[in-house]
Amino acid sequence: MGSAIGRKEDSAMEVSKILKETGERAASELGTSVKIEEVDEFPEPDDLHLERRIWKKIDEVVVVSADLKGSTKLNFKKYAQTSAQLYEAVTGNMVRIVDEFDPGFIDIQGDGLFALYHGERRYERAFCAARPSRSRGNPYEKRSGR
Repeated sequence: MGSAIGRKEDSAMEVSKILKETGERAASELGTSVKIEEVDEFPEPDDLHLERRIWKKIDEVVVVSADLKGSTKLNFKKYAQTSAQLYEAVTGNMVRIVDEFDPGFIDIQGDGLFALYHGERRYERAFCAARPSRSRGNPYEKRSGR
């Protein structure tokens, strides 16, 4: 029983250490200046490095995001193959649709996607990219405004 208490104390000490280090890092970051460069185009991913302390600012960007509804309830352990196929089919199609309208940047995190549109006709391109994913949803889903 003494070993369980010892493990709890070790865990509490580890958490305290992490919180202290996080606070020190935050204080250091707040005391350091960051250069902000205004750019007209999205930088290449290789040109983005937080450790350089240079941020890129692009005016008038439109964001489109999409997420597979209810995916967190999928049982990956029991239905691994089916879940993986569903993710591939949905995410792959979301990327294909969004990419048709020339985004400057696309990122995928799990079952979610976001795309950034900038430049000429950014609103129209973003709307056209976002609309198909919503309209192809469950026809029986209750939607607001209907």
